[in-house]
Formats: sequence, C-alpha cells, structure tokens
Amino acid sequence: MWQLFLLVFLAASSAAHPSHLHPQSRYSDHDHGYGVHRRSSWDSTHFNSTWIHPGTDSSFTVDTKIRLAEASSKVKGVFAHFMVEVAQKWTQSQWEDDMRLAQEAHIDAFALNFANDASSLSALPTAFKAAEARGFQVFFSFDYAGKGPFPQSAVIELITSHKDSSAYYHYKGLPLVSTFEGPGNAKDWVRIKEETNCFFIPDWSSLGAKAALEPGVADGLFNWAAWPWGDTDMDTYIDASYLDFLEQAGGKPYMMPVSPWFYTNLPGFDKNWLWRGDDLWRDRWEQVMIIQPDLVEIISWNDYGESHYIGPLRDIENYHALTIGKAPFDYISNMPHDGWRLFLPYWIDMYKHGKPSITKEGIMGWYRKNPASLCNKGETTANTASQLQIEFDPVDVAQDKIFFSALLTGSASVQVTVGGVPVPITWDNIPNGGIGVWHGSASYSSHRGEVVISLAREPPGPSDPNDVCRADDRTYSTEAVAAGSHMEWILMNPEYAASTGKRYITIVNLTPHRFKLDHTHSYQMSEFNFGDIPPGRARQNIAHYTEKGGTNPVDTNGEAYYNIEGTDKKFVIRATTHIPDDYPKRTVVDLSGMDLGQREYMDPEQETPVTLVITGSEKYGFITSLTHGPGNWMRHLYDVIKDRNIQHIIMPGTHDSGMSTISGHLVSGGSPTNTQTQGLNIYDQLRAGARWFDLRIASIHQTTPNEGDYGFWTTHVNNELAEVPMGNTGEGLSDIIQEINHFTAENPGEVIFFRLKYLVGIRKVPSLGPIHWGQDIIDDFFSQLKKVNNRCGNLNVDVSFEKRKASFFMDQNNGNGCVIFLLDGDLKRNIERTDDGIYSASRMAFWDYWSEKQETESMANAEIAAWKSVSRTGDASDEKDQFLIGQWLVSAAPLVTQLYGIQSIAIFPTNPALYWAGVNSMSPESWPNVLMVDYIGVILKDQFNWASLGAELYTLAIGLNLYMISENCGISKHRSPLLPHPSSSRMANINSLTRLTSMTKPWNGIIFANGTVLENPPPSLHPGRVEILKKGTVFNNGTVLETSIPNPDFNSLGSKLE
Repeated sequence: MWQLFLLVFLAASSAAHPSHLHPQSRYSDHDHGYGVHRRSSWDSTHFNSTWIHPGTDSSFTVDTKIRLAEASSKVKGVFAHFMVEVAQKWTQSQWEDDMRLAQEAHIDAFALNFANDASSLSALPTAFKAAEARGFQVFFSFDYAGKGPFPQSAVIELITSHKDSSAYYHYKGLPLVSTFEGPGNAKDWVRIKEETNCFFIPDWSSLGAKAALEPGVADGLFNWAAWPWGDTDMDTYIDASYLDFLEQAGGKPYMMPVSPWFYTNLPGFDKNWLWRGDDLWRDRWEQVMIIQPDLVEIISWNDYGESHYIGPLRDIENYHALTIGKAPFDYISNMPHDGWRLFLPYWIDMYKHGKPSITKEGIMGWYRKNPASLCNKGETTANTASQLQIEFDPVDVAQDKIFFSALLTGSASVQVTVGGVPVPITWDNIPNGGIGVWHGSASYSSHRGEVVISLAREPPGPSDPNDVCRADDRTYSTEAVAAGSHMEWILMNPEYAASTGKRYITIVNLTPHRFKLDHTHSYQMSEFNFGDIPPGRARQNIAHYTEKGGTNPVDTNGEAYYNIEGTDKKFVIRATTHIPDDYPKRTVVDLSGMDLGQREYMDPEQETPVTLVITGSEKYGFITSLTHGPGNWMRHLYDVIKDRNIQHIIMPGTHDSGMSTISGHLVSGGSPTNTQTQGLNIYDQLRAGARWFDLRIASIHQTTPNEGDYGFWTTHVNNELAEVPMGNTGEGLSDIIQEINHFTAENPGEVIFFRLKYLVGIRKVPSLGPIHWGQDIIDDFFSQLKKVNNRCGNLNVDVSFEKRKASFFMDQNNGNGCVIFLLDGDLKRNIERTDDGIYSASRMAFWDYWSEKQETESMANAEIAAWKSVSRTGDASDEKDQFLIGQWLVSAAPLVTQLYGIQSIAIFPTNPALYWAGVNSMSPESWPNVLMVDYIGVILKDQFNWASLGAELYTLAIGLNLYMISENCGISKHRSPLLPHPSSSRMANINSLTRLTSMTKPWNGIIFANGTVLENPPPSLHPGRVEILKKGTVFNNGTVLETSIPNPDFNSLGSKLE
C-alpha cells in the first residue's frame, strides 16, 4: 500500500525573542495504520497553532540557489490547474473560499479545466461571479482528452462571452487560453484565434515541444511533465527541450509545470501508478528559480483522483471519480494536503521578484505511514506503460523517509522521533545565509510508532569572521592614469566637420582586477595610445586616424589587446573604418574572450569618446556596457545595497525628465534645439537605469475666458512664474503614469524618486503671469498621481528619507518597491498627501548643486569640487555626509544653445566626459548620489531606438555601487561581494556567485552598428580584424613592419593565439 502522511507543524515563539524557537506545538499520528493492508491512502493531520514571527523587522534577504537564468523584465504568473468537474455543484461562497485560499498563497489565477459536457459548463457562471467578487482571475483550459474534442464554434463562443470579464486573466493584453491535449484539433485554432484574439498556450505534451509548435498556432507551450522518471529525482531535461524549441520559434513563452506528488488507483480508467514525490515539491520550486520560466502552472488545485491536489478537500461526497473509476478504496476522504500551500507565498515571491519577505517561520513534513516492505502493492506500479514508460517496482521508487521543509530566518535544529526514538536527520538543502527554505529528511528504518517533528533554535552563533570589510582588502587604486582631453566645442560646427581624425576610446574599470595592456598594432594612425587601467580608474585612449594625403582610409585600423589580471579573461578594442558611410570611423569592443560578445560602435563625432564600462569580478561575474541588463538593477543588487542608507547609493538621474518630445501645448519659443532635453520617454529612461527624475509639471490652460479647460504637461520654460514664460511642453502626465506602471509591473523592487517642480498653471498663449493652483486643481493633480502603482503611503517621516536604508523602500508593497513623489514646486502652501505616498520635498534633505557653467570643462571641475566637499565616512553624525544631486550638464548661453542644440552639447562633449574626468575624480569616499544628465543613453544624434542606445550610465551606476562603495568600510560593513571569500568552503564561494548570474550570462553574439544582432557567429568572425598586417604597421613596442605579414592574432579570442 502507498500511504503518504502529510504532517504539518507550526512551531510558535515570542516575537520579542526570535532567537529562541520552542517546540510548543507538535502533532503526531494517532492512527498508526501499520501492518498489511489492502488499501492505499494519503492521510493528513489538521493543525491549529501559529507561525513564528521573527522579530519586529519582518523583511529578510533570501537567496536559496544560484540562478543561472537571467531574471528578465517579463511579466510572470503562477496558476493552479483547477478541475471544474469537481466543483459542478459548488455554491458561489465555496468558489470564493477556494479563491481566497489561492490568493493567500499568492496564486494569480485558476486554469479552469473542463471537458465538453453540460454539467461542467454549467458551473462556469458561478465561477466567474465568485472571481469577480473576490478580485481573483481565471482562464480556460479546454480538456480535449476528457470527453473528446470541442466544436470549434463552442470554443469561440465560450472565449468570446467571458474574455471581457474583469475576472478573465490576460497575458500580454490578450485573453489567455490553454488546453489539456487536443493536438488533433490544431487547425481549429487558426479561426479561434482570429475570432477571439486569444493568447494560446496549449498542453500538447503527447507530441513534445517540436511537434507541438509545427502547426504554427501555439503562442507558447505548457508542459505536463511535472514528475520524475522511476527511482530518480526530478530534473529539467524536458523543460530544457521546451525552452530550446520555444526560443527557436522566436522566444515564445514557456509555462512550466510544478507538482508535489502523483498517485492514482482508478482501474476503471486504466490508472494505477505512482511517480516519485518525496522531495519533489521543494525540488521543483528550486528548478523554477533556476529556469525563471515565463509562467508556472501548479498541477493541481483539486484533482483528487491523481492525489496531487494542494487545495482543500471540499464537497467530496459529490466526487464520483472513485466510483466511476472503480477505485478499490477511498484514498481521498480525510486526507488534506493543505500543508503544501504554506510556503507558496515565499516561493512565488522569490520567483517573481527575486526577494520575498519572511514574516513568519514554520515547518511542515510528510511521509508514508507504512514502510514499503510491509505493504501489499495492490498492483500499483511506479511509472506506467500507458504513458510509454518502463515500469518500476514501487518499493524501489518511494523512499522510507520522513520529509520536511522549514521556512526560517536563521539556522535551527530539527528533531524527528519515531515511537519516541530520535532518528538521524539530513539537511539536503540549506539556503545561502541560512535564510529561506531548508529541506531535509529522516529515514525511519525499522522504527515504528508515533512520528513527531520538532523545531528548536539555539541562541545565534558568531557571524562569519571573514565577512567583514577590511582596509587591507582594498583594491581601489590611486594610481595616476594618463590625463584625458575635453572635446573642443568648435568641432561641432559644420565647417569643422572633418578637421581632425582624432578619436577617443574610454575604458572604465570598476573591478578589483587590473586591465593589463598586452600589445597593440596600428596602421595609418598618427597616434594609437592605449595603456593599463588600474582597478577603479578610467583611461581615455587615443586612436588618431592619419590626416596625411596619399593614404587609403579603408585600410586604417588598430587593435589593443587586454588581459584581465588574475583571470583567464581578455578583451580587444579595435579602431577601424566603414567607408562609405555617414559614420565612417568605427570602434569595435570585442569581449568574446570574456564570453560577453562584441559590439560595433559608430564613432559619434570628432574627439567624442566611445566608452566601455566593465564591473564585477572573476568570482562574481562581469557586467559590461555593451547592452542594458535587467531593468530592476537595484533589486539585483539588493544584497549589496539593502543595508546602505539612500544617501550612500548612486543612481542615474535625468534633467527635465519629461522633455523627450516637443508636444507644442505652449505657443512660445521652445523648439527641440533649445528646449528638448531627453530622447527617451520615462519608461525607457527607467529601463536605462534612471531612478531620480526632475519632473516639471504645469497645468496648461486655454486662454481667457476658457482658463478652466486645462491639462497637465511636463514643461521646460525659462521661468514658470514669469509674466510671459518662454519654452514648451513635453510628455503628458497621463502618458507618464502609464509608462511608470508599465515599468514597475515588469521590474519590481526599485526605489524611484520623482521630484515634482513648477506645479503652477501657464496659459497656452503665455501671458498675465502664472495661475496658482487652487484646491480643485491640486485635488485633480493628486487624483492623477494616485493612478501610479507602488506608491508608498504612510511612511514614517520621523527619519528623513535619505537616511533610510534602501531595504526600507525596496521591501514596500510586498517587495515591489517604492515610487516616491516629492513636491517641490510653487504651491502656495505646504500640501502633501502622505497616505497616498505624495510627500513634501522637505521629507528628504538633498543638495541640488547646479554649477551654471557654460561649457563642459568648467562644469566638470565645479561638479567635481562639489562632490569632493561631501564626506562619506559612514558616521551618522557627520553633517557633511549629504545626498548630492550632481548635475553633469551645462547651461550654455542662449545663442550657443541655439547654434549647437542641447542634444549635441550633451552627447558629444559633455556626457562622455563623465566616464573619464568624473570617474577619475571619484573614490570610495567621494562621489555624488545622482548622476544627472541630458539625453540619457543616447550616443548618436537623433538615434533614440533601443538598439542604438548605450548602457554606459546604467553600468556605471551598478559598478559604483557594487565595487566602489563596497570598498568604503565606513559604509559597507561586509566584505566586498567582488572579492573571493577567504574561506575555501564551497558554500562561501557559492555566495560570491549568486547575484550577477541573474544580471548577465555568457553570450558571444555580435551587435553591428546598424542594430543587426548575430546571435551565433562563427568563432572566427571578429568585425574590424584584418587578416594581413600591412607594411608600415606599428606595434606598441616600437616595431614597424618592413613587409606585410599574416596577422598572428587573426584567429585569437584575446591576447594570445588560440
């Protein structure tokens, strides 16, 4: 017999003393059921005790596994497979109660599985009423295997009549529809999709992934294979197959199955087998963390006949499957599986957000009540020939063990006794740092009797003595590097368009490794000057294309080969040409020696640098500026920054953030040349890394007598309080709200500040001065802001925001982070709505330093002087430790601005100087908090599409937080995450690998300058590399070729011939 006993223990402890965990509550099996039985059953206890509250601060950082997949910005969902057949006679309150339990478990929707029969269909109206009442969601899963195919017209009618309900789940804006089997009706879905516009993710597992995609109608695939093979534990082999074929099909979404167990004994349906459960529930969720699928479906909520239900037992007296299926005994009644839901909020939040909050601790366990050797097998097999599987003896598959999982915030001890005798336990999984789900087992061997699982915690032991920031470990270099040069503004004049061939390539090293120049060679270069880049420094390198006559510029080229010391990594910088083209000079950054691909850049302008930023380390993984990584970079640095005050975090910011367009709602003198300050809307600025926004909003009113007709627009004017302000409008507030919500839905866990300025009315035809907002306009404005998701209302304002830890904000809204509005405009009185998350700017102390300099070099010197005056000792009493907004932008004279334009001034001389002049003036003790720029991410004039952008500021912010500030021991008490752990223990080294695997992954594709991406180039393809080194080629050791030779590096990945 195959009895699984699901045993739930909820140990209790005083929240005031979370270090002592007492086994105050335990439950044991009073109906032992040992001996030879001719029935097979699952049994379970009920429970009545409480969770442990682990102290007053209920937010904990958890990371239980190295995540090998990129945690992308995709919207994720978790569903439970729900058998409508079971609920045919349910009342609305019964439906609502199950939906409530699903919501408490953080499940997003039920996949309503129903066959083509009237009884099941009759339950749908009640299900939808219940979901609408609960604010829950559902979607259809058509069961083609139950009672045969559905008529095409019936499917269309069902979807059409329900898809507009608020309870129907939509994926990517379309109603989600799934199936259980039915590939024989694939052609039906061509018309079904045309008529319903549904997003179709069928389960056609009988075909496998490749064949399931061949009909061309599936928008994604659901895989039913949630259980392991025979006597093995669950692996991800089938998942990998689905992911591979879905990726080949254009990156279609994968819905991954998760299930705790499988046992069925229904001979009437030719079903009598089990698949190994044992550790499956924990193992499968760990695999979800690794794979990071688009969607997850739990099998099941209430499929009682297959014993994998996690929902409550309900209305079992009307469940006829046992009778119809000729079950030899009742293996459902009085056997609840509710315990498997206990840790779902943790797993689901971990999967979706990367960092859940633990507010309660607990333990739960499960085991078979009878040893395998004592049982009559009842003709049950492990695996089943009906699924084309080799069958096993169930004795060899189901282990005689007691399994348990504990959700803990620190180490604890578990004792398992059988008949009062302690049995040895094994922890099979301990999460990093001891925070998360611990999982183990105990073999009950020959012991018999009552089973008791108890949990206890000893007083906390000493912390890791090696996890301490020490000055001796500092790698940040003070070594002088070659001085850089600012671009001369005159080079932006059209008449000077081709006056010099000098180009710069800036390399920023925010790693603990030295970038060691190995060798260079160049041809037809007046100067090819590259050198070492010490840790924490930047070098402006020179590639000066010759201006001499009699040369063929097509042949001009140079290569600089670097090794990353202490590693086997290497990279190459190439200067080359692409003629004819509007951008004939090109720079190729080749990181294939780091397994991070290549990118070809168009050199934007004379003496304007192309910039490469590299951060991370050999142990931690590397991030580079070739492309943007995940949008929620702060969440991915959570373990690094969570204990730092906001004033000890660096973030990109944007100046006049809403001015990414000229919308023309002011009849004034503002044009793109003199008024537009950004090329990206707020959504893309957020994706580009910005977390501080200078948002200037005005109500734009029609002229008299229609001044009551107005709208809210971002605005850039010379003086919003002037009688006749000059400037123009940008994005509308309603669009910005949608963009913020779009971003935060995809990228939870960020801290985003919007400093709201102006807050005054201006007439469309500016005249008669400002219109100060009355209460009606203020209320209207606040009602718009309340549409922004993840605002943080009712924050404790006794502590100024900049002195709050980052985790204080990041953990708000169940880990979704904070969007914080700071009112700093021209409102006549100090108005804030703290309950709605709208605060006065006085709640956060900051120094907004604006140099007002009219050209780049003087601005840079002034900004650098300002941030060097700020103290970063980490001493809370240090009044010089301030939140500093560094405005890396110039205030050119009006005629100069009109001549060159704000965009050119930003992207050619000014923004690129940040990466050499700015970086080399920073140190772990000296830096601004906000790096505010115009035209964030833009590197080529008027090129605002995502593929053309640069990720330099995004990567710089990550590196300054991850590397530079981590070496300030006054602020960062822990050892830098980029340094190898001094301990040789495997777990210590794993800790250093857990974060960046989700921010970058090996990729050896090529991004060409026109935006084309080659995902899998041949290893020999390296754009800009020449096969022959021509006579006259110069090497960095002074050698000049007297005859042409084959390039010895032509087939290499890095600095050594491979």
